[in-house]
Amino acid sequence: MRTWIFALIALIVGGAIGYAYKQGEANQLMEQVSALEAKVTEATAAAATQIEEMKTELEAKTQLADEQQAEISELEAALKSATSAATAPQPAPPVPTPSPDSPTTSPAQ
Repeated sequence: MRTWIFALIALIVGGAIGYAYKQGEANQLMEQVSALEAKVTEATAAAATQIEEMKTELEAKTQLADEQQAEISELEAALKSATSAATAPQPAPPVPTPSPDSPTTSPAQ
């Protein structure tokens, strides 16, 4: 009978120790989960900030691209105008007409 009592006590003590050990592991896991949740929250906030910065940068670069495209269009129009003016047929220079006061014969005669 004594053996049965020792066995029962050992079983109860073993169960209590096992329960306490598992509770310690469960608490550690809960702490790890809380730490990971905090990291996720922090990363989400950092990503949101980075997204806003990138949106602002994209808007600035889009505006710059629009301005440069307008400048390119102006330069292309000026080049086209200059090219068409340069390739247009030039009028012949006027033929000098003799003035009534000028001699009709050459002075060498």
